[in-house]
Amino acid sequence: MTRDAVGPEEVLEGGLEDPEIRALASRVDIVRDPQLDSLFPDQALARVEIETSDERRCVSEIVSAPGDAGNAPSDDELADKFKKLATPVLGPEQATELLSCIRELPEGADLSSLLRWLLPKEYDCEQATNDAPCQTSPCATEPRHHSEI
Repeated sequence: MTRDAVGPEEVLEGGLEDPEIRALASRVDIVRDPQLDSLFPDQALARVEIETSDERRCVSEIVSAPGDAGNAPSDDELADKFKKLATPVLGPEQATELLSCIRELPEGADLSSLLRWLLPKEYDCEQATNDAPCQTSPCATEPRHHSEI
């Protein structure tokens, strides 16, 4: 209600210390619904009910959690989430490159391109020097040096 998304920044310590979030949280009561709880863990359902200061009530429909079987994200939504989480760690170019490798997995039988991303640097670059590339990017033609992985 105060931000457009709920991601790591919003739920980790820094985000929870935001005065605007704390003010909103102080006015929220969480009440479990036994009927919805009985469906868990097969379904993670929720309903939101808002009571305004002038005692009006607004009630949402029952919704499933994003990512549940009945509410699976689209490929584009998964890609956007991946980029949002991977870009701060890898940088935009490498996050996009890794996403390309992941997208190619269903068609390719060779997992080595993905494994290169998963192995620690020292496994890929034991023979590398500071001036020589140690790995060819699995999904691109440009060589990458171990310091870029």
